[in-house]
Amino acid sequence: MAGEKNVQQIVQHKHCINCGRAQPPDKQYCSDRCETEFSTLQNRKKMVLYANYGMILFLVVVLIVYM
Repeated sequence: MAGEKNVQQIVQHKHCINCGRAQPPDKQYCSDRCETEFSTLQNRKKMVLYANYGMILFLVVVLIVYM
């Protein structure tokens, strides 16, 4: 029929926060491997952030001492 649209229903789902694969809405990760990878990546990002803060603090202290 000319007036009807062919509409498809999309099953309720979420996407893995690590790899982006579709999965059931009650999960955050599609596998234990993705959960481990995401956790490792977050820890690395945290360490880089802390290292940057430490470097900035060190430079500020050096500038204060030599002025």
